[in-house]
Amino acid sequence: MSHTVDDGLGNLLATPWRFLAVVVLIAVTVGWPAYREANLVRSLQDLKRAQVAEGRFVAVVVPGGPAAGPGVVRAISGAACDALADYPGIRAAGVASPAGSAVIATAPSGGYALWHVSPGMLRVLGTSSLGERVLVGSVAAQELGLRDGDRIAFRQPASPGSSPVTVVAASGPRTAAVDRAILAVSPPAAVAGDCFVETDGIGANSVAEFAGALLGGLDVNVLPLASQNHLGPDPVSAYASQQMAFLSLTAPLLAILAWCLLLRSRRSEITLARIAGASRTVACAYLMVEFAGCCALATAVVAAAVAAGGWGDGLATSAGIAAATQGYAIMLAAAVPVTFLCTVRKGGELQALRGAE
Repeated sequence: MSHTVDDGLGNLLATPWRFLAVVVLIAVTVGWPAYREANLVRSLQDLKRAQVAEGRFVAVVVPGGPAAGPGVVRAISGAACDALADYPGIRAAGVASPAGSAVIATAPSGGYALWHVSPGMLRVLGTSSLGERVLVGSVAAQELGLRDGDRIAFRQPASPGSSPVTVVAASGPRTAAVDRAILAVSPPAAVAGDCFVETDGIGANSVAEFAGALLGGLDVNVLPLASQNHLGPDPVSAYASQQMAFLSLTAPLLAILAWCLLLRSRRSEITLARIAGASRTVACAYLMVEFAGCCALATAVVAAAVAAGGWGDGLATSAGIAAATQGYAIMLAAAVPVTFLCTVRKGGELQALRGAE
């Protein structure tokens, strides 16, 4: 076995340009689909992160059933809604309730929508309020010339003195309703309204299956905060539609075709080995050692590309490595029978040698 390996590697080193050509071909045909797979996963990860930031997995839970009647709940309490965040799979939950309008002392000619929110709603909005701060939407803050830490005084509702401000950064549908609004944080038990629930990747339809039970058996309706039209395609569906399975299969087979043509050009070498007494199996083993050596160096080239940091984070890199592994598996599975078939049969050595002249 060691003799076969030594001879195979010796053949590679004796023809460095041919060796290098095969290595480059394998690296390209395996590395390109692998890089494309990694790039696809990375771009869809970026899309998902952007969608999550804009509220893809935020659901709005509103009371269902009849609009009026004895015992009908028309708003969800902040205490019950905020408590949902304690359940696995729920990142944040909070109540927001419209409370008329607010008139700023420095801008008495115009009013802004006033919302009462529970503390849990701050996490849904992606912000936090320190102490007695007032939250101001991004558009309202821009119109009023306010930044974090500035102070604001109200003419309506009347309040003594002024309060420090926290600006709620704009984040698409997540903050659209409060971008031009003033938010006052109230104790959970003192506010009731629609319950906003953000999950760890669970859609609104799934939230509808358990929200009512967790809220004490309430009859509720659940709607997604952000429409699909605004957010764009679902990353999982986009991945399935953009995968090019034929590419992962075709590229390695192209490398095998090139290997087959190379073996064809080497009929005289193979024939001489057969005349010298090498069996067809041994001749095939020599050639497979050469092919394995080319694959090994090509793997080092692809690994160097991965190490260079151009394939993204762990998940994207893993997807690329999986695609490369699949490509190598296809090549090696096809290389053995192709190489065996390309070695001359017993009794055909002289005819093959004459054909190679």
